[in-house]
Amino acid sequence: MDDSARILIPTQKHSLADNATMQIRQAILEGELAPGEHLREEVLAEMLSVSRGPVREALTRLEQEALVVREPNRGVFVCQLNRNDVDEVYSLRLALEKLAVRLAIETPCEAELEAMQQTVDQMRMKAAAGISSHEAAKLNTAYHEQLCAASGHRRLLASWTNLRSQIYLFLLTRSELNSEFLKTFHVMHQDILDAIVEKDETKATALLEKHFLAAYNEVTDHYRALGK
Repeated sequence: MDDSARILIPTQKHSLADNATMQIRQAILEGELAPGEHLREEVLAEMLSVSRGPVREALTRLEQEALVVREPNRGVFVCQLNRNDVDEVYSLRLALEKLAVRLAIETPCEAELEAMQQTVDQMRMKAAAGISSHEAAKLNTAYHEQLCAASGHRRLLASWTNLRSQIYLFLLTRSELNSEFLKTFHVMHQDILDAIVEKDETKATALLEKHFLAAYNEVTDHYRALGK
C-alpha cells in the first residue's frame, strides 16, 4: 500500500473516509494486507496521509462488509474466511443468483446482458493470453454482479453487493487453487448467459448450480486440508 499513485484526491463525491475505505479495501482484496494482519489506525493513517478519524470510520465500514474483524482488547484484524463463512456466502449467493436468473429471463435488461457478454469476451481474451488469479476473480465477480443487475430487482442487487467483497475473496481462492480453471472459466459463464438469452431457465439454473458447486467443493476441500 506504499504506492503513492493510489492516493485519491478527495472530491465532493468522495470524502476522506470514502477514499480510506476504498484504499484499505483494495489493499485487502489485492493481498497487500494479509488475512489475520493487525490493522493499526496510526499506521494506516500515516500510509494514507490522513488523520485517524477517516481511518477509524473506514474500518467500521469494512467491518460491516466482513472484511475486517474487531476483537475486544486486541484491535482490528483482516478477516480470515473460515468454513462457516464459505458455507454462508455460498448458500446465500446461490439463492440470490438463481432468483436473478429467473428474473433476467422473465424481464431481461438488455444493457446488462450485453455487459455480461462483454465480460465473457474479456474472460476469453485474457484466458488465451494468460490471466492472473486476481484478474480472473475481478472478471468473475463483475459477471455475477451484472447478472444480479440484469434481474432488475434493486433489493436483490443490494443484498448481493453487500456480499461482494466476500464473494471476491471466495472466487480469488478458487482461482488460486485451480490454474486449469483459469484457462476455460469463460466457457461456463458463456453457457449460462446463452441459456438466459435463450430463456431456458431450467438449463441456466442447472449450469449455475454446477458452476457454484464445483467452486464450493474446491474451496472447502482446501479449507478441510488446512484444518479450518
